[in-house]
Amino acid sequence: MKKHETMHGKNVGDAVSNIPPTIYKAATLASKLVDAGSRLVVLFLADTHREPTVPKDKKHGWWAVDRIFWGHLEHDRFQSGVVPEAKGFKSSMRCHHFVGACEDKALAEKPGPLLVRDGHCACPPCREKNYSKCEQKRNVGPMRKVYTPLVQQVRGAQTMTGQLEEFAATLHARQLLAVRTPENSFWLARTMGRAYEAEKDFIHSGNEIEAGWLVVDIKWYDKRGGHYVLLGAVLPLIINTAIRVGALGWERTDNGKYYIRNDTIERIEAST
Repeated sequence: MKKHETMHGKNVGDAVSNIPPTIYKAATLASKLVDAGSRLVVLFLADTHREPTVPKDKKHGWWAVDRIFWGHLEHDRFQSGVVPEAKGFKSSMRCHHFVGACEDKALAEKPGPLLVRDGHCACPPCREKNYSKCEQKRNVGPMRKVYTPLVQQVRGAQTMTGQLEEFAATLHARQLLAVRTPENSFWLARTMGRAYEAEKDFIHSGNEIEAGWLVVDIKWYDKRGGHYVLLGAVLPLIINTAIRVGALGWERTDNGKYYIRNDTIERIEAST
């Protein structure tokens, strides 16, 4: 198993995952007694909510739920561990279905072949992994093969701190920078000068910055339709939040409007 730079995004699971907490909250508000423990909670859900509140024929879309099957796995069936980082691939943010394309461990770690597509499907051919015969290809998209090799581990004197310091040393004024967001997307910024170490702990715009952290002053770009505009406020940015994707540039500028190429956006998205 590998951890990719972009994780799963929005899909049918978002709505379905709201069912258990909604039922549990409704039971609490109705003063219904629910025994503690994950297995007992599942038994309560199975006993009180065996089918959707709104029938499928009253809902729109082929993802609408028809029946609900509740199940429980004991906690010892799950294993935790450190999942290695893997390099991303083009348009990975829109993919939600990943299938390993080889059983050889060494092959999986080096070129890392994967079959990916936009959405999941449980039609008979797909359950048999005959994805070329998918009955819902129009909805979930075709399967395609991509390669996701593991990120090279840092060895010797080249530490993560050293890498960050090297990256910070490349920053200069008026440089276009992509910054990772909590939503696994990105913002664009203009650097106002060179990087520096914070001299003391401080809080700026809700961000806690500790003494010794590498920081660079920036201005944000605001996306407005198909272009960006530069905002006026100067803010300190923690350099560790920047996406190290290489040199970035605008496709063109026009009277204060900045335009970016689609392939540049895809390159950033593959690295978020």
